[in-house]
Amino acid sequence: MRNCFRFQCLFVLILALSLGVCFNLFMPQGIGWLPPEISSPLYETIGPGEARKLWENGAAFVDARDAGHYKVEHVKKALNLPPEEWKRMWPFFAKMVKAAPAVVVYGGYFSRAPEAKVAQLMRRDGLPKVYVLKAGYTELKQAGYPVRERIKKKKSS
Repeated sequence: MRNCFRFQCLFVLILALSLGVCFNLFMPQGIGWLPPEISSPLYETIGPGEARKLWENGAAFVDARDAGHYKVEHVKKALNLPPEEWKRMWPFFAKMVKAAPAVVVYGGYFSRAPEAKVAQLMRRDGLPKVYVLKAGYTELKQAGYPVRERIKKKKSS
């Protein structure tokens, strides 16, 4: 009885997966496996060396990590703009970012999804030179970028 139930569950799972894949393959619009900022990026990606040259020439750096990570440490002069804060914060940063010759967006997660989303939104807003860093914050720090770190206070005994 238990084996029959397991077989039925496995059959339903395989059938649902097969139908989902077929639907995606045969429908003209399909269902995106990846968000558009990853599958159809409007921005370019660059490495830390190229980003350093842009930083030295006045490019705006945007940290797409959450505010907690940003407060602990970030590249000096970088603005904090996580994708979930875009609608609220972009009006404050837009004029300053648009005045920069280029924009480099970085993050520090395993995927580039947060920085890709921010860069995509900037390109859609009309910024011509928006780049996503191929490396994360840790690599920037190791490459010698100037960083701001929160100083940890020692507890007095």
